Amino acid sequence: MKETFSIVDGNSLIHRAFHALPILNTTSGVYTNAVHGFFGMLFKVMKEERPGYCAVAFDEHGPTFRHTVYPEYKAGRQETPPELRPQFPLIRELLKAMHIGVYSLEGYEADDLLGTFSKKADAQGLRALLLTGDRDALQL
Repeated sequence: MKETFSIVDGNSLIHRAFHALPILNTTSGVYTNAVHGFFGMLFKVMKEERPGYCAVAFDEHGPTFRHTVYPEYKAGRQETPPELRPQFPLIRELLKAMHIGVYSLEGYEADDLLGTFSKKADAQGLRALLLTGDRDALQL
């Protein structure tokens, strides 16, 4: 059986976790519901799949090449809730402390990186396991 490379769409899982769990915060007021949900999903996959490699891809704030082609791209998308915003850097910091690769690239979205990583994994003889809630990834 091929060794597995787990490739995570960080933004997708964080948003999913944030909306799935009630607002939680520490006694000092730090919001943590997305943190708890994200790592709960990640640890479940790690336990069940036992990947040899893992990377988490994130969207960069700002326009992508898609905005150049189609200016209305994501025009109707709602703002990120203020309770969610501070959880992104906290999750990135925890991932780095766990020695899990954190990747992003200006002008591209996380799902672009998922596609690139999955193609490279296949070329290296690895099984690519994509962890995302984004239906665009079904084509990958």
